[in-house]
Amino acid sequence: MLRTYSTIAVAAAFAATNAFAQSDEPPLSGSDAVLVEMDIHVSDMANDAITAYLDEAHSAVLKSLALQHAYAANCEEFEIDETRNADELAYVFEHIAAIEDEDEKQKAVLATMMGFSAYIGGQHAIAAYDYSAFCRHAVELLEEGGEASHIILVAAE
Repeated sequence: MLRTYSTIAVAAAFAATNAFAQSDEPPLSGSDAVLVEMDIHVSDMANDAITAYLDEAHSAVLKSLALQHAYAANCEEFEIDETRNADELAYVFEHIAAIEDEDEKQKAVLATMMGFSAYIGGQHAIAAYDYSAFCRHAVELLEEGGEASHIILVAAE
């Protein structure tokens, strides 16, 4: 069901709609379209919370980390590499750590964590729609780029 749905490749709503529009595959319909629309809606809401503090690259990494956390929570064959996770979160928060005003820094951390939570929540809803398809997508992620930058998902031991 998620054959054309690739959340990790969808860094922003525009990228998703542009990629699907240029694809040779038939337009999405039915449940595939619903799942993509769910992801875009949640991403838009989360992006609204974090755009004042994270640039596009850091926002994309935050979304990727949230997706991988959702994979680990919903698919028993996966877990998070905590060392990589810490490194990637440090990358996401590097600009926030440099904020000198403590009140502004606290707002930035709160907004970023709200965005992260929204991303994860959206992915949990997508997983609940079809767990097996969601977990198959996790397998595809690792097959396509398991050692790539920002990948924190690993096979469970």
